[in-house]
Amino acid sequence: MKKLLGTLVIILSFSLTTSTLASTLEVTDNLKDTKRQDEYKYTPPTKEQKEIELIVIEADMEARDEAYIELASMYRTLNGGYLEDTVEFKDTIQAKIDEKIEKYGIKRVSENESDLGISPMASPPVSEIAINKPVIYQSSQGYFIQGSATWKKDSWGEPYWLKHRPTFAAAAVGGDDGLGIYFSNSTNIDISTSSFYTADNYNKGYNSNLYPEKSQPQGVYYKAQDYIYGTIAYEYTWDKAYITVWPQFLGRVNTQARTHWTHTWSTAKITGVGITNSGFNVGISGISNSYDGASIQGVNIIY
Repeated sequence: MKKLLGTLVIILSFSLTTSTLASTLEVTDNLKDTKRQDEYKYTPPTKEQKEIELIVIEADMEARDEAYIELASMYRTLNGGYLEDTVEFKDTIQAKIDEKIEKYGIKRVSENESDLGISPMASPPVSEIAINKPVIYQSSQGYFIQGSATWKKDSWGEPYWLKHRPTFAAAAVGGDDGLGIYFSNSTNIDISTSSFYTADNYNKGYNSNLYPEKSQPQGVYYKAQDYIYGTIAYEYTWDKAYITVWPQFLGRVNTQARTHWTHTWSTAKITGVGITNSGFNVGISGISNSYDGASIQGVNIIY
């Protein structure tokens, strides 16, 4: 009998209806270059898979906004920490997501650990960005794995990306940013189907359906330019970023998936991306004006 994460797989009967949440992220079909598609062995998600992705992504965005408002009174904790660093905040978000997606027949495959970790390296700083460990979901279209990165807010409620805003009101913030998922052991894993979305601080969607910069059995990585718009009410197109992979298990699998995130500003740019089972190697020019790192925790996949 097949196992996932050491837990017996429960066969459920799913009935997916059209998402009522898909109003903020628009799906566009710009995957026309078949040569590039063949080169990267990339297969775009089906319409049904896209609908499922959007349900979970928009549930995540709603849950984060709701949890922040509900728990705002304890934004500053007694030990000087921030609300977004607390287990209560993280658990509240995931509980809300679970409740929102359940009615669409989507179920999170849970682990014993609930902590969302971040790389211990000096960059990126834990106080500014949450690089969330991947989450596995079960749906009518099979299993999928979602990784994300979300900017935190300071004690005044301002997002930390504001410190990197350009001089002009509407401009690019450095070069491309990046988001990926990689696997510690890629044996018997096919992850040629994946997708990528970003959303601003008002939950408006950007960068849907780009080709991955890197798509190999070891991992998938997307990159895209981030922008800040406005002079007073700023909109940042990478306030949240999401990557989803639809794995096919071709045999026994025993691996760990982790999320990788890259941010550049000023004159910094991504110059190249390499991948092994140890993670992504992101080349960056002007590296002092960049953050680059992975979630310290991953999700274990045993199949």
